[in-house]
Amino acid sequence: MKILFVVQRYGVEVGGGAEQHCRWLAEGLASRGHQVVVATSRALNYMSWSNHYPSGEEEIGGVTVRRFGVSKPRDVTTFNELSQHLDFLGGSHPIDLEDEWLSAQGPDVVEMPRWLEEHCSEFDVVVPFTYLYRTTQVAIDACAGKRPIWMHATAHDEPPFHLRRIREYLGRVDGFLCSTPEEQDLLRSTISPDLPTEVVGIGVSLARPSSFEGVLSKYKIPLRPYCLILGRVDASKGVLEGIEFFRDFKRQSGAACRLVVVGQNIAELPSDDEVTLTGFVEPEELTALLMGAEFLIQPSYYESFSLALCESWLAGVPTLSNGNCEPVAGQTGRSGGGLLYHNRQEFLTQATQLHRRPRLRRELSRLGRSFVQENFLSEKVLDRIERLLVTVAA
Repeated sequence: MKILFVVQRYGVEVGGGAEQHCRWLAEGLASRGHQVVVATSRALNYMSWSNHYPSGEEEIGGVTVRRFGVSKPRDVTTFNELSQHLDFLGGSHPIDLEDEWLSAQGPDVVEMPRWLEEHCSEFDVVVPFTYLYRTTQVAIDACAGKRPIWMHATAHDEPPFHLRRIREYLGRVDGFLCSTPEEQDLLRSTISPDLPTEVVGIGVSLARPSSFEGVLSKYKIPLRPYCLILGRVDASKGVLEGIEFFRDFKRQSGAACRLVVVGQNIAELPSDDEVTLTGFVEPEELTALLMGAEFLIQPSYYESFSLALCESWLAGVPTLSNGNCEPVAGQTGRSGGGLLYHNRQEFLTQATQLHRRPRLRRELSRLGRSFVQENFLSEKVLDRIERLLVTVAA
């Protein structure tokens, strides 16, 4: 089977959840003997889309990666101004304003449209990743009606998902690979109740841990126990609120613990006596940090699937998650691996429970690990997706 993935960024250094998911799936299918090609931009940074990688083809993990240049960096000021003029939920704005916003969102990939129009018929199935970016819209324009398009939309109930132009694009897709039942329900309720969808999940695995003491020393983490947040450090991921809630928990409970935040530090926050921000860490270091944590905090309001939750459960660590995000609440409820909060006071109450009750942590950990092992180990998820794509291609 010959499979084409289309994604906004792709590379070993790219840290976004959807991009990492795409690379895991592309390399996994390539390892099973399928011919896999990825069409993507030359960008590394999703804020600017500045060209970073060389144009042309390279091979990464058995996958042929075809990169196209971005015509111009994103003007963040202009983009933010356009965002303020959009009525995302009400749709009272002119449709042309949506086109302008989507163009400013980017990345505007030079030559990708022509290449897709010329080559998409060579593939058995096309798999665009994430609904939000121009690369996906270009792929749908070029390939719809020529080859089956089964999309990993990573859809969740956030303002851009409700744009009319987005719904038009999604209505031209042949089917959707969904990460959770909540994503499936959202797509069907928004696009069509008869929409072809399949809940396949996301594969989860952990690297062999590096030396725990070495990791603590490297990132200057002086105190154990500690709690952990995995995610990009900016307001849109809820991480800033999560840090604020943790500080309140420490003050009110008197807990002698620390918060460690692992992820790209977009907000450029400094570490201090209560919070350590590590930036990007190696997979082996991440496993060590997970296994040493008392519990993981998932503060995001907008997720289609939380890989951090599953990684934490697989490492034997319970979670405390933002219950205002339906997919995160659904994952937590189905697993039994963690607790939920909906506001500051609930966070304080639940965090105090987790900190003070080791037996509760052990029971949540046991349930969470069993849930991941039964449903989301990498080979099991690859089996599901491979069977579906083979059927679609046939």
